[in-house]
Formats: sequence, structure tokens, C-alpha cells
Amino acid sequence: MVGLAAKRVHRGAAFGDLDNDGDIDAVVTVLNGKPVVLRNDLEKRGAWIAFELEGRASNRSAYGALVKIRCGKVEQIAECQPGSSFQCSNDPRVRFGVGDAGQVDELEIRWPSGRVENAKNLPVDRVHKRVEPQAADSKANDPNKDK
Repeated sequence: MVGLAAKRVHRGAAFGDLDNDGDIDAVVTVLNGKPVVLRNDLEKRGAWIAFELEGRASNRSAYGALVKIRCGKVEQIAECQPGSSFQCSNDPRVRFGVGDAGQVDELEIRWPSGRVENAKNLPVDRVHKRVEPQAADSKANDPNKDK
């Protein structure tokens, strides 16, 4: 037996895009055994976008950052909070499914420090690295200005 069909004691699960193909995979821990990796290899349906966040004034992992996107009239919001189940942590990247959208029209990141960052017209089906700007109003110090 493979995967979760075998009778074992499972303690925790972590979720993330292990192979960077845009879908969510899982790793399940097994008491006194090796973890089980469950790769999502289904046919791709719909576009996605993800954000790898790095805090400067906030904590370096940007835990607690709120990310809001808008595609057309549809808005989504998610928090950078990779905490998971027992002794597990999810992929810290903030990920959204955006259906058939060709781009994300608007992005807003509310960093834990209180700073707010905005961007427009971001391409989908990729991970965007965003670094918290040093100063709230300064574009000169914005590490994301050319991205």
C-alpha cells in the first residue's frame, strides 16, 4: 500500500507547491516512519499567481502580511501565515488561483509594519518576489520598483 491508504498514524500535514508548477502538493508526516509526499500531477486548469515576500521593517519572513489581488471585478485576500499542523509548516508563498485571468490587475500588500505596497498589471503563472520597501513613501528605496 502506498500514500494514505496504508494503516498508519499520521501526525501532521504541510501544503505547498513542491515542484513550482502552480498547483498545491502535500507532505504528510508518519509516526515512526518516513513522510509521504503527495504530488498533484493533475492536468492544469486555470491560471495562478504567487508571491514570495521578504520583510525589511517587518519580520524577514513577512508573517502576518496581507496580500490582496484584483482580477477584473474579482478580489481575493490571503495572509502570509505558513503555520500548519503538528510540527509542520506550509509553503510561505502566498498563492492565488485566478481562473482564466491573463494578469492580476491590482496588487496590494499590507506589511506587518503597517506599510502598504501597490502594483498593477502583474503576469500570472509565476512567483513574484516582493521585498518590503524601506520607507513608506519613498520610491527611490523601493526594491520592487523595476519588477
